[in-house]
Amino acid sequence: MRELTLIKTDNQRVNYWAAPDSDTLAGQYQSAWDIPARDMTELYAIVQKWTDQGISADFYRRVIGDASIATTELIEDYLYRVKLGLKSKYYMNQKTSNGMKAVADLAAVAMPAAKAAVSADTTDSDCEACTL
Repeated sequence: MRELTLIKTDNQRVNYWAAPDSDTLAGQYQSAWDIPARDMTELYAIVQKWTDQGISADFYRRVIGDASIATTELIEDYLYRVKLGLKSKYYMNQKTSNGMKAVADLAAVAMPAAKAAVSADTTDSDCEACTL
């Protein structure tokens, strides 16, 4: 399980979910963030063995502080999934404690430049696609 409670939203609705009896059984649940990728791969491979089509295999990884995931580790995990017969990896979820501000700062710097480039490219009033 990823979290004891989740809130999922889209443009029209908000979905709330809570693990059954999480207020009293919280210690009995195992967090997906604490399961090593190889263990999760082996679990998915068992399910995949009896499933005709690819399954939505989600993987979870904590990236704390300045830590990162090495490319070699990602490749090794991929080859292990192939070896065990997994047909796909649906998501590689990452929980970070640091670095989200840096991503937001990059977006803030890049956004004005991107808007300027778009406005420069859309000055042609004869272009129907540019005025949509």
